Amino acid sequence: ILGSESLLTIFKRAMIDLFHVNLKFKYMSMDHSLALMRGTRNIFNDVIILQCWPHLLRAINENAYRTNNKDKIEGNLAKIKKDIHMIRLSGSRKMFDFTSKIATDYWDNELGERKFADWFKEQYLVPPWNNWYVCASGEAGVVTNQNHQEAAHKVYKYCATSKSLNKSTETVLRDIIPAILAHHDTNYSENLSYFDGGNIHGQIFAKAFKQFP
Repeated sequence: ILGSESLLTIFKRAMIDLFHVNLKFKYMSMDHSLALMRGTRNIFNDVIILQCWPHLLRAINENAYRTNNKDKIEGNLAKIKKDIHMIRLSGSRKMFDFTSKIATDYWDNELGERKFADWFKEQYLVPPWNNWYVCASGEAGVVTNQNHQEAAHKVYKYCATSKSLNKSTETVLRDIIPAILAHHDTNYSENLSYFDGGNIHGQIFAKAFKQFP
């Protein structure tokens, strides 16, 4: 808890110091971690947690031992994973709840996988970890994973720290990211690229240019 609180405290303070912005989040995507969730909500108490979809898939593979038939081609695990992918395509909370119940009842009653079904319901079908379907946020571009942010952060460090990824978080937030924002258009490199899932407000760019003319 202390690690996530410290990181978010530094980030929030850096935004105030550099851009005079009192940062608030409506959504945050994260791994399935009780400590991370509690640390986040200690700083942003009203934030809605989005369960990271790639980490959910990884957890399914790691917990395959809970199934009776683990064969990945024709066994129950393959059928379960197919159902989970279908649940993710739900277009609303009502649809998500409905398809989740159908799927878990099927795993229990038809496949004989009650142990896995009970684990899945306890871990991924109760708040705050039940926001992993594609429309969970209800906002365009707000997706249920943080891979795009992680890819961007890796490039930020690589660009601005002499090819090193070992700078402290405070240095990245205080110095590196504002500098990259200020010179985003003029210092483009064909050898480095990243993708990000959301837009940056124009006022943030303007303040970055003033901070690093």
